[in-house]
Amino acid sequence: MIKAIIVGIVFGVFASLTYLLYYLH
Repeated sequence: MIKAIIVGIVFGVFASLTYLLYYLH
């Protein structure tokens, strides 16, 4: 269960960073 939560958080942060990079460019 904890692993799923950590993966979800990491994926969320990665998605946010990717979105910001595409938005800035």
